[in-house]
Amino acid sequence: MNNITLILQKNKIHIFIMSGLIVSTIIMSISGIFLTFHLFKSELEDLHIILGLAFMVFGFLHCLKYFKAIKKYSLKKTFSVLSKLSILSSVFLMVFGFYFSGMDSHDFSRKLYTNIANAPLKTSLKIMNVDYSTLRTKLNEQNIDISLVSSLKSLAKIENVETKDLMIEIANSQMQKTSKI
Repeated sequence: MNNITLILQKNKIHIFIMSGLIVSTIIMSISGIFLTFHLFKSELEDLHIILGLAFMVFGFLHCLKYFKAIKKYSLKKTFSVLSKLSILSSVFLMVFGFYFSGMDSHDFSRKLYTNIANAPLKTSLKIMNVDYSTLRTKLNEQNIDISLVSSLKSLAKIENVETKDLMIEIANSQMQKTSKI
């Protein structure tokens, strides 16, 4: 009876680890495809990151549980060739991805600006440390209903100015406000 209980416990651990790996892989793959095409980006980014971390944890647990088997297979010639090939291709893809991703500091700044401009208005204003009600009052004076504005980009369109210029104007007015304090 003791051996059966031990086998069942080992199976539960195996099922738990494998389920975690499979579920995180499937959902991460789907969310990765959506993120590649910028679909549901704001909703999926956090989920994708959390599942990536979960995948790493389950992968680590898997390696711990099957360390003896991994060690045994790693001594075989076939495994050695495959593991070296796998490592080399992974490094190549990482370098290739970073090299062609174009994420230098200028591109990062442009991406950050774009994300702030397209984010929900209240979120953008929080990032820029601008009080929503103060801006609403100023815009109401100009007969602009802020409730119809979804983002800084749409506000710029209403005011018929470039989004970048609007963001600079808002930032400058915020700096003048804080320098008076």
